[in-house]
Amino acid sequence: MIAFDTDTGDARKLDRVLSVLSLRRARFVCYYVKTDHNIELNELYLAREVAAWETGTDPSQVGTEKVFAVLSELQEDLLPDLDETGLVAYDRGNGSVRYGDPPEPFAQLLGVCQSVEHPGHRWPRGDADGDASD
Repeated sequence: MIAFDTDTGDARKLDRVLSVLSLRRARFVCYYVKTDHNIELNELYLAREVAAWETGTDPSQVGTEKVFAVLSELQEDLLPDLDETGLVAYDRGNGSVRYGDPPEPFAQLLGVCQSVEHPGHRWPRGDADGDASD
Protein backbone atom coordinates (compact mmCIF):
# COMPACT_ATOMS: atom_id res chain seq x y z
CA MET A 1 0.00 0.00 0.00
CA ILE A 2 1.25 3.46 -0.90
CA ALA A 3 1.26 5.99 1.92
CA PHE A 4 0.85 9.65 1.04
CA ASP A 5 2.10 12.36 3.31
CA THR A 6 -0.38 15.23 3.09
CA ASP A 7 2.09 17.54 4.82
CA THR A 8 4.56 17.25 1.94
CA GLY A 9 2.02 17.67 -0.83
CA ASP A 10 1.88 14.02 -1.94
CA ALA A 11 -1.91 14.11 -1.86
CA ARG A 12 -1.91 17.21 -4.08
CA LYS A 13 0.45 15.47 -6.52
CA LEU A 14 -1.89 12.52 -6.68
CA ASP A 15 -4.86 14.83 -7.25
CA ARG A 16 -2.99 16.50 -10.11
CA VAL A 17 -2.00 13.21 -11.76
CA LEU A 18 -5.54 11.84 -11.47
CA SER A 19 -6.95 15.07 -12.89
CA VAL A 20 -4.65 14.97 -15.91
CA LEU A 21 -5.15 11.24 -16.51
CA SER A 22 -8.91 11.71 -16.43
CA LEU A 23 -8.52 13.21 -19.92
CA ARG A 24 -8.48 10.58 -22.65
CA ARG A 25 -6.26 12.62 -24.94
CA ALA A 26 -3.68 13.00 -22.16
CA ARG A 27 -3.70 9.23 -21.63
CA PHE A 28 -3.18 8.67 -25.37
CA VAL A 29 -0.14 10.94 -25.26
CA CYS A 30 1.27 8.99 -22.33
CA TYR A 31 0.60 5.61 -23.94
CA TYR A 32 2.32 6.70 -27.13
CA VAL A 33 5.46 8.15 -25.59
CA LYS A 34 5.67 5.27 -23.11
CA THR A 35 6.14 2.76 -25.95
CA ASP A 36 9.74 3.90 -26.34
CA HIS A 37 11.32 5.66 -23.37
CA ASN A 38 14.37 6.76 -25.35
CA ILE A 39 12.80 8.62 -28.24
CA GLU A 40 11.91 12.29 -28.48
CA LEU A 41 8.90 13.11 -30.59
CA ASN A 42 7.95 16.34 -32.27
CA GLU A 43 4.68 17.73 -30.88
CA LEU A 44 3.17 18.01 -34.39
CA TYR A 45 3.94 14.35 -35.09
CA LEU A 46 2.41 13.40 -31.75
CA ALA A 47 -0.70 15.50 -32.48
CA ARG A 48 -1.21 13.66 -35.77
CA GLU A 49 -0.87 10.26 -34.07
CA VAL A 50 -3.32 11.19 -31.30
CA ALA A 51 -5.80 12.56 -33.86
CA ALA A 52 -5.50 9.30 -35.82
CA TRP A 53 -6.31 7.26 -32.70
CA GLU A 54 -9.29 9.46 -31.94
CA THR A 55 -10.69 9.19 -35.45
CA GLY A 56 -9.73 5.56 -36.03
CA THR A 57 -7.88 6.39 -39.23
CA ASP A 58 -4.37 6.19 -40.59
CA PRO A 59 -2.27 9.21 -39.56
CA SER A 60 -1.78 10.14 -43.21
CA GLN A 61 -5.56 10.44 -43.61
CA VAL A 62 -6.17 12.83 -40.70
CA GLY A 63 -7.19 16.28 -41.83
CA THR A 64 -4.95 19.26 -41.16
CA GLU A 65 -7.70 21.05 -39.24
CA LYS A 66 -8.08 18.13 -36.82
CA VAL A 67 -4.30 17.83 -36.37
CA PHE A 68 -3.92 21.52 -35.56
CA ALA A 69 -6.88 21.41 -33.15
CA VAL A 70 -5.18 18.57 -31.26
CA LEU A 71 -1.81 20.34 -31.45
CA SER A 72 -3.29 23.50 -29.97
CA GLU A 73 -4.70 21.64 -26.97
CA LEU A 74 -1.45 19.72 -26.51
CA GLN A 75 0.66 22.90 -26.54
CA GLU A 76 -1.65 25.03 -24.42
CA ASP A 77 -2.82 22.55 -21.80
CA LEU A 78 -2.00 18.87 -21.90
CA LEU A 79 1.75 18.78 -22.50
CA PRO A 80 2.55 21.41 -19.84
CA ASP A 81 0.24 19.59 -17.40
CA LEU A 82 1.76 16.19 -18.18
CA ASP A 83 5.25 17.69 -17.85
CA GLU A 84 4.32 19.10 -14.44
CA THR A 85 3.28 15.64 -13.24
CA GLY A 86 6.46 14.00 -14.57
CA LEU A 87 4.54 11.65 -16.88
CA VAL A 88 6.16 13.26 -19.91
CA ALA A 89 9.07 15.61 -20.47
CA TYR A 90 8.03 18.50 -22.71
CA ASP A 91 10.40 21.11 -24.10
CA ARG A 92 8.17 23.96 -25.18
CA GLY A 93 11.11 25.71 -26.85
CA ASN A 94 11.80 23.03 -29.45
CA GLY A 95 8.46 21.20 -29.27
CA SER A 96 9.93 17.86 -28.22
CA VAL A 97 8.08 15.32 -26.10
CA ARG A 98 9.35 12.13 -24.51
CA TYR A 99 8.34 9.82 -21.69
CA GLY A 100 9.12 11.42 -18.35
CA ASP A 101 10.36 10.00 -15.11
CA PRO A 102 7.16 9.61 -13.09
CA PRO A 103 7.27 8.23 -9.56
CA GLU A 104 6.64 4.48 -9.66
CA PRO A 105 3.08 4.62 -8.31
CA PHE A 106 2.13 7.04 -11.11
CA ALA A 107 3.83 4.89 -13.76
CA GLN A 108 1.89 1.90 -12.42
CA LEU A 109 -1.34 3.89 -12.50
CA LEU A 110 -0.71 4.75 -16.14
CA GLY A 111 -0.12 1.07 -16.87
CA VAL A 112 -3.41 0.14 -15.22
CA CYS A 113 -5.25 2.77 -17.27
CA GLN A 114 -3.63 1.45 -20.44
CA SER A 115 -4.51 -2.17 -19.71
CA VAL A 116 -8.14 -1.29 -19.01
CA GLU A 117 -8.56 1.12 -21.90
CA HIS A 118 -6.60 -0.75 -24.57
CA PRO A 119 -5.93 -4.36 -23.57
CA GLY A 120 -3.75 -6.04 -26.17
CA HIS A 121 -3.77 -2.99 -28.44
CA ARG A 122 -0.90 -2.84 -30.94
CA TRP A 123 0.82 0.52 -30.65
CA PRO A 124 2.56 2.17 -33.60
CA ARG A 125 6.07 1.30 -32.42
CA GLY A 126 5.35 -1.91 -30.57
CA ASP A 127 2.77 -3.35 -28.23
CA ALA A 128 1.23 -1.91 -25.10
CA ASP A 129 4.33 -2.89 -23.11
CA GLY A 130 6.69 -1.11 -25.49
CA ASP A 131 8.07 -4.30 -27.03
CA ALA A 132 8.69 -3.62 -30.71
CA SER A 133 9.50 -7.22 -31.52
CA ASP A 134 6.92 -9.61 -32.95
